[in-house]
Amino acid sequence: MAGQFISGCKLEEHEKDQLRESNDKNKYYQDRIFWHQLIETQNFTKSFGLHLKKNSILIPKEIRDKFLCIEKAIWSALYEQQNNRGFGLNEWSAHDSFFNEGPPLIDSLESFIEKRLSDLSHLESD
Repeated sequence: MAGQFISGCKLEEHEKDQLRESNDKNKYYQDRIFWHQLIETQNFTKSFGLHLKKNSILIPKEIRDKFLCIEKAIWSALYEQQNNRGFGLNEWSAHDSFFNEGPPLIDSLESFIEKRLSDLSHLESD
């Protein structure tokens, strides 16, 4: 069962070999998978930011500003977690800020977009 899990996980082959040989497989896996997930999330966030920048001229300022706030909050939380893990720190302010302020910001963004779409559909039907 463990061999099947190791074979299918997202670690590099040399990491899988080290995991198989590790005395504390759980700790080794958690330490390594963190970095894979961090890089994957950073890549997604970079893609999001590039898409936003490339299309910013087409996005109304109110919407663009909310997306930029979300992007900034994501990067802050990612950098904080990277530093926590890399330097043995225990900072959580950006993480907490993202999880406290992010959902209301996303909700307001969704409401704003829904209202704009509704307004546009009313204009088209007139």
